[in-house]
Amino acid sequence: MTISLMITLVTLTVSPPSVCVCECLMFTPATAAASSDAIARVRPLEARTVQIQMTAPDGRVYQDPWSIVRAAVLTRWRGALSDTVEVWSSQACGTSFQVDRDYLLYAHWDGERLKDWPCRTKEISEAEADLKFLGRPDEAPSVH
Repeated sequence: MTISLMITLVTLTVSPPSVCVCECLMFTPATAAASSDAIARVRPLEARTVQIQMTAPDGRVYQDPWSIVRAAVLTRWRGALSDTVEVWSSQACGTSFQVDRDYLLYAHWDGERLKDWPCRTKEISEAEADLKFLGRPDEAPSVH
């Protein structure tokens, strides 16, 4: 028992900091739409990974991997998006975009970047309830 506790304490001490608290609240289509600057059907064309230097609450500095996905915008429900967009998605908590698959993207601007809402962005084949709520793009709900 004592040995097991010591191993656990050592593991906790030497593990890299975990600052991404992936709290996926059960967003409904309505709450996801209300918190999104952009809603679109997109098709990823390419993806790359970058490391962003982050600082944990305790002051430790670490590298946080992010995917940057260039995607074609196929349909728009909200947001002034060009025909292609660059979407940032945390590899720790974000959407695992696959090239050439369609997604319903819920995203927000962080001041510099368009970031996906990982708790609601999903493959289009899994987005039936969202698509029903959103309706046709020219009839998109006015959610403030």
